[in-house]
Formats: sequence, C-alpha cells, structure tokens
Amino acid sequence: MSFDFPFKKGTGLSPHVPNISPKSLSLMYAMIEYDPDQRIGAHQALQHPYFQELR
Repeated sequence: MSFDFPFKKGTGLSPHVPNISPKSLSLMYAMIEYDPDQRIGAHQALQHPYFQELR
C-alpha cells in the first residue's frame, strides 16, 4: 500500500507543549516521524535517553 500525501510544513510541537523537557520532545519527534523507515520503533524508544532514569 502506498500513499502520496503532499508536503505540508507544520508548526512543530514546542508551541503546543511549551513546558516539555528537551528529552521528551526528542522522543516525541522520533515517535511521530512521518517516514516509517526513519520512525523509532518500540524497542528503540525504550532505549531513548528519556527513559534513562527508569533503567
């Protein structure tokens, strides 16, 4: 299955969640990456620095 959506520049997440930590923002961007080949997987997400204190 292939989709061909036109490019649309977004505003980013920062304006919508102004008090988010840099690590949280980094993880969120990695999880919502448009390109599925570049998007972070579940195992990779758990290795992200955001979860470092929980390991």
